Amino acid sequence: EASQFTKDLLPPGTRVLVQRDEEARDDFDRLLGYVFLADGTFVNLELLRQGFATPLTIEPNTAYADIFRNAADGAERAGLGLWGACPG
Repeated sequence: EASQFTKDLLPPGTRVLVQRDEEARDDFDRLLGYVFLADGTFVNLELLRQGFATPLTIEPNTAYADIFRNAADGAERAGLGLWGACPG
C-alpha cells in the first residue's frame, strides 16, 4: 500500500524539489533529502501522515524531526496505514 501510494503521488516525470539537511549522504552513501511537489506537498511528511512510514532521525539531520514525530503519532492514534494493519 505504501509503495502504491508513493507511485500515485510521484508518477514518472513528476517534478520535485529536493531539500537537503546537514548531510547530503548517509553512512551507506544513500542520498538524503526532503521531497516537495510543485504544489507544496511535503512528500516525506505525507507518507508519515498517512501511516505509510515511520520516522527515523539521525543526527545531525533533524530539521523536521518534531514535525515527523507528530505526524507519525497522529497516524498511529488514528490507526492509519501500517498502524491499522498492525494493531498494538
